[in-house]
Amino acid sequence: MPSLTSLPFPVITAEARPEEPPKPHTLLFTAPMVIENLPPYRPEHPTTVALYQELLIKAQAFASPAVSGRRVGAIAIGESGKAYLGANIEIKGCAPGDTIHAETFAIALARTHGETGLRAMVQTLQPCGSCRQILAETGSPTLSVHILNPDTAENTHERIDNLFPRSYSYATAALNLFKHPPLALYHESPDAPPLIESALHGARQCYLPNPGRKTWSGIAAQLKNGKVYTGGAITISGPNPTITPIQDLFIQLIAHGESLNDIEHVHMIEPRQPDYSFFRNSEAVLEKVAPCATIHKTQT
Repeated sequence: MPSLTSLPFPVITAEARPEEPPKPHTLLFTAPMVIENLPPYRPEHPTTVALYQELLIKAQAFASPAVSGRRVGAIAIGESGKAYLGANIEIKGCAPGDTIHAETFAIALARTHGETGLRAMVQTLQPCGSCRQILAETGSPTLSVHILNPDTAENTHERIDNLFPRSYSYATAALNLFKHPPLALYHESPDAPPLIESALHGARQCYLPNPGRKTWSGIAAQLKNGKVYTGGAITISGPNPTITPIQDLFIQLIAHGESLNDIEHVHMIEPRQPDYSFFRNSEAVLEKVAPCATIHKTQT
């Protein structure tokens, strides 16, 4: 897996005229897949296009196409101006629904970093139907989706409401997968073990477009190095496709340069008699990537 550092790329600034030479720009990576100061994407500027092509190639290097053999890259531009790389993660021997798509990766990563929305998406391939549904849940029907393929030189863009017209979604500008209140969840025991508390933290961040359903689920994993990462279910209106807790967890691990095989202990927390349970799915997926890891569940 590549280790990304600050890389110099020339870009045309807003003040620069076409005849002026591009001014130098150094990208600041605050995490392996998070860029602090990426300039806005401008498909009419060749230098900016070249910059994003390089970054999409970097994103593709994180991909794990164990089944398809095709590396897909994506960049989510957050409202803050930060950019988040995404890549497809496929797990051989698991169901197709366990695949993490590049767009899903980038969006979930942006969400974890506190973004309140997206300015644009830039990716190497057209989004599939599942990803169009997730893009619709961002609450911005005018979100621009740019296709920039370093291999074919494709450079097109379309609004999500044109890519996915008349979508079935509860998302609005005020309430969507980026903007929603944390769930008021508490463990019955005030002195619960730390890993359970971490799983509960992941559950509080779940997105439930239909709050009447008991579909929240949180997960926490402790690695061999002692670090703990969390994840939570992002339930889409349909309710498919849902970003499962273990998918959200894997995204955080990969984005921080961790190995899935280093997972040692996992704990999940779900409601009693849930409308959906993610435990058996998480158990099956975990067995493929970290067969020596233990997994337990608490219901509250």
